[in-house]
Amino acid sequence: IMITVKVPDEPTINKTTSFRRLRARSVKQTKTSVTLQWNIIEDADGYFVYGNRCNTGTKSYKYRKLATITGGDISTWTQKDLKKGIYYKYVVKAYRMVNGKKVVTDTSISVHAVTGGGKYGNAKAVSVTQIGNKKNVSKITLKMGKTAQIKAKEVKKDKKIARHRKLCYESSNTKVATVTPDGLIRATGKGTCTIWVYAQNGVYKALKITVK
Repeated sequence: IMITVKVPDEPTINKTTSFRRLRARSVKQTKTSVTLQWNIIEDADGYFVYGNRCNTGTKSYKYRKLATITGGDISTWTQKDLKKGIYYKYVVKAYRMVNGKKVVTDTSISVHAVTGGGKYGNAKAVSVTQIGNKKNVSKITLKMGKTAQIKAKEVKKDKKIARHRKLCYESSNTKVATVTPDGLIRATGKGTCTIWVYAQNGVYKALKITVK
């Protein structure tokens, strides 16, 4: 008797490290807690949250696992019992179960947020004041090969912000448009894409770019 056993194919997992997939951000801070929020990843079975205090001029802190969240439809987590007026850093990772193991599929960009009660605060929004020669817009149309500079700034909640990272930029499709670390857009191919401008605590502004 011949028995044929078909072994299921291993799922293809393209691991990513980016802002656009998870869009991890800190949405609430008290004197003793920081609340994180992220986008739900399709087919995710859960999430890992890593974090620690932010590095200072004299001391470095390594990321450590703070939580394992079972459930792909969960998109918030709060760390409690923190110290007031201290900056904390976080990374969120989505995972899938593959042959009984948790396999990371997506990793967020780091989030830096400060607890209340100190002399520093967090950004409540990102304001884009100009794209190319157009002011106070969130979309622009470019011809192939052309460039446009983004001018943007963080909008503070109340107190000044201690920078652990300057404003960052990311394109959803570099075949349509790329963006430099300083916010210069270059049109590379016909189509539409999104460029995210995000602050160190993860609040962001989405810009629509059309290339003709």
